[in-house]
Amino acid sequence: MGRANLDDSFWAIVALIRSVSGKETHYENNEHEALRIIKERYARGEINKKEFDEKKRDLLK
Repeated sequence: MGRANLDDSFWAIVALIRSVSGKETHYENNEHEALRIIKERYARGEINKKEFDEKKRDLLK
């Protein structure tokens, strides 16, 4: 019975680590997506250089 509890604990820790690391990856993907969007807006002329730099600086804080 002790072995089963140890196995369960191990898999619970693995699941927790995967859960946490998945959220960080999701956050990083959102950050890259936001940068891509402001780069596109700058390229289309929707925002000027100053606005682009401000938005980029805000995103990378």
